[in-house]
Amino acid sequence: MQILEHQSLYLNNLISYKLHLPRERVPGIIRHILDNLGSLGLQPTGKILFTEDIRQQKNMEILIPVQPDFDPCLQYGKKEIFKLVNAVSARHEGCFAETEKTEQQLLDYIRDRAYQMITRPYYSIVRLDPDDTGSCILDIYIGVDCNIL
Repeated sequence: MQILEHQSLYLNNLISYKLHLPRERVPGIIRHILDNLGSLGLQPTGKILFTEDIRQQKNMEILIPVQPDFDPCLQYGKKEIFKLVNAVSARHEGCFAETEKTEQQLLDYIRDRAYQMITRPYYSIVRLDPDDTGSCILDIYIGVDCNIL
């Protein structure tokens, strides 16, 4: 597995959807959201991200860049800009249920280099088929402090 340093993610005009959900149900809920964006008059414009609160697993946030501009409501929020800089990243290919193994390797890499983790992991979806969760591709990003003191 290749781990890359000094990675960045920039996204604009994102729907923020927060929910309490086990990780294994993420592919299905993302499919559901994408299937229903059109009813809001929105189209996805970039890679979908999701993150999970490490301290309270199942607290998920799904971020989808869309167009045109929209107003938030009770069901979903809005983030004007998502900017992650100086991240360490790794690509997970294979079973969606095994993303935690790749994440742990990334966390070990950060620890071994004495980096300070400053964000939770963000998963950028390259390929995710709810009907075939054994062949997913996700890029995992963790922001680190660029200062080692």
